[in-house]
Amino acid sequence: MAELLTLGISETKRKQFKIITYDLQDKSFVPLLLNKTDFFDKEGNVIWDLFAITKVENYKKPNKYLYEVEGQTQLVKYLTKSEMKDFFDERKIKAKRFFNSRKVYGIVQARAPIILHYPQRDQNGRLTHRIDMISGLDRYERILIKDYRWLSYWEKLPSSLYEEKIKKWETFFTESDKSIYLLFYRHTFSNGNQRAWIAGFHCI
Repeated sequence: MAELLTLGISETKRKQFKIITYDLQDKSFVPLLLNKTDFFDKEGNVIWDLFAITKVENYKKPNKYLYEVEGQTQLVKYLTKSEMKDFFDERKIKAKRFFNSRKVYGIVQARAPIILHYPQRDQNGRLTHRIDMISGLDRYERILIKDYRWLSYWEKLPSSLYEEKIKKWETFFTESDKSIYLLFYRHTFSNGNQRAWIAGFHCI
């Protein structure tokens, strides 16, 4: 059986999610497409969650971009913050290396200051959010975030609180001793164009 560690969750459309996992044995990224009900087993137990290891009987790749799990699936344990920090530190790269390569996935450690833009609505009415961040000596602007937890946080806030919360988070990122890890994903569209965004936004 394979052990998959969940690193990022993004909502692709209503009640449908793309999760990015990492196969701890094969040392490879495994993206999965799940419906909201797929996060639970028949008894209502959670089987997929951030920083949790899910044991699956098997998984296959029915198309070029996504995998499907087969057989028994069970959440076996959550990793501690210390364990996750070690995991990220062992695999992190500079953002420059990710953007200058053909890598589909990259774990990047960002440093302050991190600038938060005001959340916006796209043409379909969905909330979007962008940040400016620094990796190494390079600054990157208006990077799109698709982390479901992060977007859900802003979705629940009235827009009248945006300015206050933006200042709060920017101050926290600057003054906190926590590390900021970004799981980057490079998406290839049907026309061949590519675009990278943050699929997992983690402060540990």
